[in-house]
Amino acid sequence: MTEDLQVQPEDLDRFATAMSNLAADSDSAKQYVAKWFDISGDDARIFAHVAGIAEQVRQNLEANYDKLRQLAEASATELTKSAEMYRTTDLAMAKRLDSTYGEGQ
Repeated sequence: MTEDLQVQPEDLDRFATAMSNLAADSDSAKQYVAKWFDISGDDARIFAHVAGIAEQVRQNLEANYDKLRQLAEASATELTKSAEMYRTTDLAMAKRLDSTYGEGQ
């Protein structure tokens, strides 16, 4: 016996807010990496090999944080749209839509 899917639009809104916050946090993380992975000046000469590795790690982390921001922003947008759809779709229509998904999807 399967249970009916029940969606609370407010829960989707809360998760969308969390995704938006995560997107904003990724920018802070990127700034942190830029600050603490910078080996320059006299340090760069002493740690030439390490400086090159740190630079590559910094670039990889910044790219990851950019992707995280993009994914989190897109998720937040779609979650907000889903919440609005559930608010404006009547229960009978929602059940018909939900029944189009197979078991476990």
